[in-house]
Amino acid sequence: MSNTDLVKKNMKDDTLAVIVLNVGDGDAIILRFPPKYGPNACGVVDCYNAEKTIAALENLKPEVLHFICSTHPHYDHNAGLRKLIKWCINKKIPIEQFWDSGFRHVSKTHYELIRLLRKYPDIRVSFPTSGYETSFNRVRLQVLNPSIHLKNRYDTFGTNINNASIVLKLEYPHKDIAQYYLSEEQATAKDLADEERVKQNTLILGADAQFDAWAHITAEFPELQATKNRGVLIDPKSVKHNPLRCQVLKIPHHMSKHGISLEVLEILRPSYTIASCSNNSHHGFPHEITVLSVKDIYRKKRSKRIFFTGHRKKGLCSGTLVVLFRGDKRKPLIYELGDSEKQNAPLLKGIFTELPDSIRNPFEDNVEYIKIPGGTYKFSVTEKMVAVPDLYFCKYPVTNKRYRRFISFLEGKESKLLEKLSLELYAEKLLKFSESIKGYEGYLGKDHEKWQDLLRSKYDDDERFKGDDQPVVGVSWYAARAYCFWLSCLETVINQGRKIEDVKQVADIYRLPMEEEWEWAAGGEPDGSIREYPWPEEKGQPNSNLANYEGNVNATTPVGRYPEGATPQGLMDMAGNVWEWAGNLYRRGEIWPAVRGGSWLDVNHYLRCSARNSLLPGGGIIVIGFRVVRAQS
Repeated sequence: MSNTDLVKKNMKDDTLAVIVLNVGDGDAIILRFPPKYGPNACGVVDCYNAEKTIAALENLKPEVLHFICSTHPHYDHNAGLRKLIKWCINKKIPIEQFWDSGFRHVSKTHYELIRLLRKYPDIRVSFPTSGYETSFNRVRLQVLNPSIHLKNRYDTFGTNINNASIVLKLEYPHKDIAQYYLSEEQATAKDLADEERVKQNTLILGADAQFDAWAHITAEFPELQATKNRGVLIDPKSVKHNPLRCQVLKIPHHMSKHGISLEVLEILRPSYTIASCSNNSHHGFPHEITVLSVKDIYRKKRSKRIFFTGHRKKGLCSGTLVVLFRGDKRKPLIYELGDSEKQNAPLLKGIFTELPDSIRNPFEDNVEYIKIPGGTYKFSVTEKMVAVPDLYFCKYPVTNKRYRRFISFLEGKESKLLEKLSLELYAEKLLKFSESIKGYEGYLGKDHEKWQDLLRSKYDDDERFKGDDQPVVGVSWYAARAYCFWLSCLETVINQGRKIEDVKQVADIYRLPMEEEWEWAAGGEPDGSIREYPWPEEKGQPNSNLANYEGNVNATTPVGRYPEGATPQGLMDMAGNVWEWAGNLYRRGEIWPAVRGGSWLDVNHYLRCSARNSLLPGGGIIVIGFRVVRAQS
């Protein structure tokens, strides 16, 4: 069985994955947090090679990046960060935090990175020092360096830039209750959860920290030492307190002779070490002195290894390394992918669980969302090639019944949903979201008690349009986005189990499709061509068996009434019945959003996959509805 197959077999929803990309004498590390305990989220620690990092993230499909950490402002650690951040922004993947060491460096790369971050105030920039702790998806991150003592010397007595590195310790699962004073029997008697007594999986990412940094780390995180004092509170013979012990150590400074000493290694005592090096290192990495020091602490250990992403000896090259922590007493698993520095990590594709062909949304009466495989094609608006990722498109436009549940929530009538998501918190998050969209905040107003009337369909009582299964019409672009945002909030608090008040930026899990996505879903073929109409070409031009158009019914019809006009993947009503709001504007610089698909009142020209129109975002008329996409896994 190949390493690819082994990673796929052992990658579970409760697994923490640490991916050390092979980028030569540089660092690019991706953390994939266990999705069982939160969103499908990643973190990035340094990024020397943006293309390789982005290619890996595209396969991981994160809904959010909990943080990006620039350990220190050296080029071999931050060269690709600007491009990575721009990619996240273009893909609408929220970046919750950006961690910076605070070292004032004058390189152009670092300066331009800081300038970019200033343009996006929603990315919270932090400058953590030793002792800072946070957790994501039950993974605890603790900062071991820079010490505040080192940081205070940045602009005075001086600190080597490598010693300013952010050194991270990861614990999974983290323990919220200290066990030092309790035996296992006592802990059981106190009814502590079993998981609190599970042995933690521990990893330390050493960045480029050198001797000065490790001197402060070992002083600030001391081991419990035995003493001869009487009445000692903690018996070091029965309780071990070794805050720096780790199972896996990402060896600092590419295993140079200045990165770490034998004395510090004896304190850390890692079972496995990983070094990021080039096959042809200009700096002579890895250095033989440090290799011998690591081997020295392994003398009494069995089957322990040093892994090198690259090495001057071909037989020691591992390529990209995937480390899996399974959240229990079992040892971590480490797999070598064998790629070169210049290759993307191709074996990451397909490692992670394939998305199902369709999913159901319990918040919308279990309506079906169909997976539309991604592809590349010439977009009709720009006449340029565009790439579309895998997306889940709702099988039908949003119906009156589904939309009325949203209005009922705004009226305070959905008690079960309101127990999980209060109207006040939803309103707070929506208003925050609206600040980034021109005109949206003013449209909503500050009084959320008025939203039930503002966002209600203008034709909710019209006999021609009010049927439960008819597509909702008369809702503005702003209202459609509020509905999608509501679904994203429900997904966050109910399915992912997160507290909405703790979420800085709600991810666009559900949203309106962009025009290029809509056009591809409506007419995309495997060869990259686009059909003229959504149905298969052999069915020919529009007729009354394929779509509701040209006023032949003089109203909207229940969704799914025209199965002969479905796309090959099964999407209904992509032509006729109602125009559908798109997530983008008709032209850059305007305020008019685009609509797609034609309606019950339009001639067949507007049923083409490439046809488009527009309307003011606050307008709602009898020919416009909307369809939702679930953009990520």
